This record gives sequence, structure tokens and C-alpha cells, in this order.
Amino acid sequence: MCKLISLYKSISCLFIFCSLNTHAQKQSDYKYIYKFQLPETNDTAKIVIDTTENQEHLVTLKGKITNNKSEPLSFLTISIKSKDSTFYLTTNNEGFFETSIKPSLYELIINGVGYKSFKISVNANGESNFNFKLILSKSKPLEWFDIYSKKELSQQEIEEIKKCVQSNNQNVSKCRKKNLYYILIEI
Repeated sequence: MCKLISLYKSISCLFIFCSLNTHAQKQSDYKYIYKFQLPETNDTAKIVIDTTENQEHLVTLKGKITNNKSEPLSFLTISIKSKDSTFYLTTNNEGFFETSIKPSLYELIINGVGYKSFKISVNANGESNFNFKLILSKSKPLEWFDIYSKKELSQQEIEEIKKCVQSNNQNVSKCRKKNLYYILIEI
């Protein structure tokens, strides 16, 4: 029987808790517990800013945000702060954003789930418009993986399990060895 921990947990969390309960009956057989996180990916944030001459009193900030595979990142939050005000934008389905602002010094902070925050200062002095092309880098995963094993595992076996979890997009059921060990995601 599954217990719902809280209403905001996703369906995948519910599946994990159900799996835990099915294994709980024999959990005492699994006396070795190993914890690990997947390593950070080796991608890097990058930004290109093109400026064009401004003929108006407002400055245009626009751009496109992608990941390191050139896939657009939608629904990222962009906070635009000046000494007088702060306002927020989100990227659309294609990773684009656009707004017009008064000339001032601004700090742009871009945040998205699973990506490192990106911060840049922009001197919107009224002479130029800005077109950003930004590649965000992934953040370190928050999940911990627990391996419940009946026998002591070697470091090599643990590394093989980590590789399996990473190569199967964290689908832990594909990396389990029946009657030897199973893996759970800690959220």
C-alpha cells in the first residue's frame, strides 16, 4: 500500500515510494546501503550579446536561451533589476524573451530548474539595443541514489551502477539486479 507524502510530489515520487514499500518487507536482507549522486555534466554557460543603435527612448532587451545541445529552454525566469525597480519575464516555448526598458544600469538574473543561475550586468544607456544568445549550463543534480545490497559491493561495482543509472536517464529499474541489490532515488 502506498502512502502519499504530500500533494505537491510528482507521480514519479509516488512510484518510488510504492517501490520502497514493496521492498520494505525484505529490506532487512539488504544490510549494505550506498549513496551517490550523478556527477555534474561538463557543459559551460556561454553568452553572446549583439548591440544595435537605438533610435528611441526605450532600450530593447531580447534574446534566446538554449542548452548545450542548442535546444530552446522554455519557461525560464528572467529577473531584471535596477536601483529603482525589479520586474520579471519568462522565456516562451522557443526560449525567446523580449522587453523594453528605460535607460539605466540593470542586473539580469536567469533561473531555471536544473540549470545554474546566470547573472550579468547590462548598462542600458539608451544608445544601444541588446540581443542576447545564451547557453545555460546544467546544475548539479539534487537527487541522491541509494543502493540497497545484500552483499558488500566493490568500488568497481558501485561505479558500474552509477554508469548504468546515468546512461539510462536515471531509470533505476534497468540497473537493478534481482536478489542482489536495488536502487532508489532520494528526493
